[in-house]
Amino acid sequence: MGERIEMPYFSLGFYTLEETVEMLQDEKDHPTFKYYCDFLGHRLYADTVTVDDAYLEVYGITREEYKKQLKKSYDEYMRRTTEFFKKQRLESEERKRQLYDRAKEMIPKEKMELFDKAYSILISKNLFNHDNHNSFLDLIAYLNQDDCTLEEAVMMFKQIRTHHEPQDSMLLKIIKALSSHGDLLFDELYDENREKQAMEAQERFAEYYKNLTTLKRDSRIEHIVVGNHDFKFEPQETRVVDPTMEKIVNRAMNKMNRSKDEIALNEYERRITMFNILGYDRKKEAQEGPKKG
Repeated sequence: MGERIEMPYFSLGFYTLEETVEMLQDEKDHPTFKYYCDFLGHRLYADTVTVDDAYLEVYGITREEYKKQLKKSYDEYMRRTTEFFKKQRLESEERKRQLYDRAKEMIPKEKMELFDKAYSILISKNLFNHDNHNSFLDLIAYLNQDDCTLEEAVMMFKQIRTHHEPQDSMLLKIIKALSSHGDLLFDELYDENREKQAMEAQERFAEYYKNLTTLKRDSRIEHIVVGNHDFKFEPQETRVVDPTMEKIVNRAMNKMNRSKDEIALNEYERRITMFNILGYDRKKEAQEGPKKG
């Protein structure tokens, strides 16, 4: 057999060093190409690389020591993340308390139960955030005044609208139910046909996505028609399987039996690797200048 040609190994996405070595090792005995991969400035060859040697060369420590440091970093990351979301939850509860205190001043007592239901809907639909809480209540308060005008109400509504028809229609219905003169704004802006068309479009998209995911899950389906698109696939038994891709898929399937903590730690390592690679590339470009061409 003649001398093999050196060829860079390309992979999609950012993989950990261990995953990169495993993929390289799949090409160790390639008859034509001698595959290699440049990882953080270190060239790793498929026919000679090992996991342990790769960690020593790239990170300067053994794989076991790297994993220990990674676990320590991950634990600290999870601690800070937990504290962050705890703080966010407390702030959200405080904003809700302040909102309810203010709402009680401008919404009749008999409508507070309705406001509570409306608040839950607005939060679940991502129509409420800390920026538009007060704008929403300002509009309610304004529409409870006998001297309110349509022009001013429309201007105030523009500050909280989402520009998505179903959500804006929901906002208008809630405002109408909670304010004395909400029907003034509702009659001006609400368009039943436009809302119906938007809802039908959402349903068509949901059906489209459902059909696509069903197609991916069920290999027995040979083709499916969605709108004007006809997605055709060869029967499972006649498909040609790429050996390299088959190895990647099999490796992924074997790792599915890992614990939840192991999977989370691996995803964290991938993220760290991505940041390291991006940082290395930027540093290299700063030293050498951008590539021409």
